[in-house]
Amino acid sequence: MDFKLRTPDYTPVRTDPTAAGTLPQAQSVRAAWSWNQRLASSVVLFVLGFGLYNVKFYDFAATSTVDLVDYADMLFCSRDESEKLPGALSVDKRPDIASFGFDLGGSSCACQLQWDVKQYWQRVFYGLKYVAPHCITNFLGVIFFHRWQWVIIYNYVHEIVEELSLGVGLGWALVNRPIDVESRYDTLINDMLLCCFPFIFLAQYLLYVLKVPDPFASGLHYDWNSLKMVGLTAVQYYVLLWCNNMAGMFGGKTWAIGQLQCHIGYLFACTLQIGLFYVIHLMNAWEGKQTLKICVVLTLIWLPFVFRSVDNLDEQIIAILSFVLCAAAIFFYEQAYHRFDNNVLVVTALITIASFVVWWQFEHVLPPPDNMFYAHRKWCGIAARSKGLTDSCVHVK
Repeated sequence: MDFKLRTPDYTPVRTDPTAAGTLPQAQSVRAAWSWNQRLASSVVLFVLGFGLYNVKFYDFAATSTVDLVDYADMLFCSRDESEKLPGALSVDKRPDIASFGFDLGGSSCACQLQWDVKQYWQRVFYGLKYVAPHCITNFLGVIFFHRWQWVIIYNYVHEIVEELSLGVGLGWALVNRPIDVESRYDTLINDMLLCCFPFIFLAQYLLYVLKVPDPFASGLHYDWNSLKMVGLTAVQYYVLLWCNNMAGMFGGKTWAIGQLQCHIGYLFACTLQIGLFYVIHLMNAWEGKQTLKICVVLTLIWLPFVFRSVDNLDEQIIAILSFVLCAAAIFFYEQAYHRFDNNVLVVTALITIASFVVWWQFEHVLPPPDNMFYAHRKWCGIAARSKGLTDSCVHVK
């Protein structure tokens, strides 16, 4: 006996050919907003976010002047090994010369005549860095544009603008004082190799598993319609990126419960970003289940940054856990609900397992440095004995 499954007769939605991000779905009865409506709404959301950005609920407390430390003679050596660090150099017939200058990641520094590769990598991975927003930026870039090449180009342009902003007096990345640059230890290794490429991979893998249609499948040309499509997508994308800046509204404020702490700023940014992503989903008439799954992965990216150990401020290492959680979630979803290329499954499984092992054993492979000069923001070339997140820059006139 033959059984036939009766399904409702759905009619594909007619969409505007200039509707950026509109993914026609055969089982959707909800039409996308017009291009003008979506552009106007997105601009309003951005203006509201820009205004909210200037609101400060909490800020870093000023460092006590008695806690300030001059690190000029200790930048590349630990407190206990300042005179016996292996690999110390000297200048022939000039024992009075004990320092050298170098430039790294757009910053400059005068350091003792000694260099240690281990300490270099410690400063790349350890310390309070601007990592979580970089991870989100790259993930959402691929989700919105479906073109990882564009996201990589955007990252390099962004890095160039960051450094050029110093040359026109706008500060590092347009907002930070130049003297706060070095303690951030911001490098292309951090921004590109450790943040950009892994989370581009995650987004591409998610699009592959969910089979999300390309929003520009009709093709892009050098014409007005293509400009409108890409332009609207860029505006909506930037609305979500601006949420990353909202974490600064709460300074370094955290809620602590035992050995676990909640980063209030990141929690607010995550919640706002997911809410706005859903609003954009309504504007563009995206397929609901796909949007929900993308939101779940977006939440998993934020999760280790929002909730973490009270002693763990090292976002570059936290990013490894964030990558593992998302890759594992996508992997198990793919295995449970779909059948795809086994080669993709094997490669993803190996990358995920290897990343987890690296995160789990990280302190055994590369222990944290004794000299934590690079561990904090807002030290402005000086440091503090206090363990809390305080602002030493206020003392620099």
